[in-house]
Amino acid sequence: MAAARDVEGVAWAADFGGSAVLTQAMQILVDKGVSLKKHTVYFHKPRTSPAKALKLAHQLQMRLNERIADTGLSARGALSQFSVAGVRLRNQDDPYSKGYHSEAWLNGGLKVAAAGVAAP
Repeated sequence: MAAARDVEGVAWAADFGGSAVLTQAMQILVDKGVSLKKHTVYFHKPRTSPAKALKLAHQLQMRLNERIADTGLSARGALSQFSVAGVRLRNQDDPYSKGYHSEAWLNGGLKVAAAGVAAP
């Protein structure tokens, strides 16, 4: 990741358990003082908290989309994303908006309800 820091438009993506590896790599770069201003990150059904990855993405000065993670029907994932909504709304460089926040609350509520109904 550090070697690609000057390459524009790189999208780092993790699928399922790969989220732990990508989050750890992001932490290492933060610890080294590296920035990835021209890069973005996305997590598909992460097995780790997207909240930590989001905080690291801000520290790395990454370009973010409104949605950096698809947590599927995971109640834990939906709650993790809600936990950082305020951080995202206060960050002027983050495109996360109040409108998208409202949509995320609705979708997250539906995911939590679906997970509760599916549980025995």
